[in-house]
Formats: sequence, C-alpha cells, structure tokens
Amino acid sequence: EIQSLTSGFPHVYFTRVSGWITAFVTLERCLSVATPLKVKTLVTRNLVIACNVSAYLTMTLCLLPVYYTSFYAWKFDSKFNKTLIGIVYTSNRQNVLSVSLLITELALPLVSFGCVIACSSVLCVHLNNKMTWRQSVTTLSIKRKKQASPNKERKIVAMVTIVAVIFIVCFTPVSVLLAARAIVPELDIRGRYSNMNALCAYLSFLLRTTNSSCNIFVYYKMSSRYR
Repeated sequence: EIQSLTSGFPHVYFTRVSGWITAFVTLERCLSVATPLKVKTLVTRNLVIACNVSAYLTMTLCLLPVYYTSFYAWKFDSKFNKTLIGIVYTSNRQNVLSVSLLITELALPLVSFGCVIACSSVLCVHLNNKMTWRQSVTTLSIKRKKQASPNKERKIVAMVTIVAVIFIVCFTPVSVLLAARAIVPELDIRGRYSNMNALCAYLSFLLRTTNSSCNIFVYYKMSSRYR
C-alpha cells in the first residue's frame, strides 16, 4: 500500500510525460520530412518549451483525483494483528476514479498512441515516396553510385517503425490495467483481484523499463550518425 502513492503513481506520471514527449518528437520529425522548409518556423524554441511544460502540468492535474481520494492513515491490520500505516480511501473514491481513470489512463494515452502511429506512418510514406522519386529520376550509373542513399532511407523508415512499435507495445498494458480498475473496482491493491493487479503492474513496469533501455540499441544498430 505504501508503494502505490509514493512510487507507483509517480512512476506512471513520468511514464505519461515521456509518452507525450515522444509523441511531440515524432510530430516534429514528421514535419521536418513533410515540410522541410517550414519546420523551423512551425517548431520554434518557445513552442517546444510550452509543449513540454504543458505535458508536465497536464499529467499533474491527472494525478489529482487519485491523491484526492487516497491518503495514508493509521489503521488496524487483522492479518498482522497490529496497527499500521496504510491507505485509506474517501467514500466517493469509486465515483471519482470511475470517470477520471477512463480519461487519464485510456483516452489520453490513446491520443498519444494515435499521434505516434499517425506521424510515424506519414513519415514513412514521405520517405518512401522520396526514395521512389529519386530512383525514378536518377540514371542507372548514378543509381549505382548513390546506392547508399535509398538504403539509408530504408533504415530510417525501419528505425522509426521499430521505435514506434516498441513504444506502443510497452506502454499499452499499464493504460489497460488502470482503465480496467475504473470498471472493475475489485482489481485494486486491496481488492479481490489484488494478486492479478500486482502481476499486471510488475509486467507493465518490466515493459516500460525495457522500452527505456532498448531504444539506445535500436539507434546504435540502425543510425551511423548516432554511433
């Protein structure tokens, strides 16, 4: 119970922030390929700062319902036959979280996932179109000399796709878990299905750790500039 408010939800908070920053970076990459001459005027330094600050503030507001309806207090634990510090819930907790969790843990993550998917798709389509156009207007002799260029663009498309897939796969379980807790109240750390909740939480933590650890290997393997 102590871990839930002190480390569990703060971890989810930073996960959500990193997800939105990833979506913004993907959008910036998409614009740099789709509109290369306008990207510097569209994506300014002030806009980047504003978007990052907005991500932190928005995710902070999303945590308020959780901490409004949960707090620590002394209570008797029949399992250990002693009074311990644990989580105490307000009477309106389920009514508040049944709405807030669906918004913060289902709707908002779906928007960020959709942004990543859409921008990655547009980016890949534009890169493939440019690669096809270059091959069609280049003579055979130049094609052989410039063989590295299409290969480089193919690697970029593959790298963007892999990073997007890893991001979505690793971040989806925690959103599904918290959204399910809004629908099934017993799927709580103190509910009937607490063991299932713990298993899903540990799996989600492992996947998010994998996401933060494996991207460096993807960039190192597929980007010569990164190496």
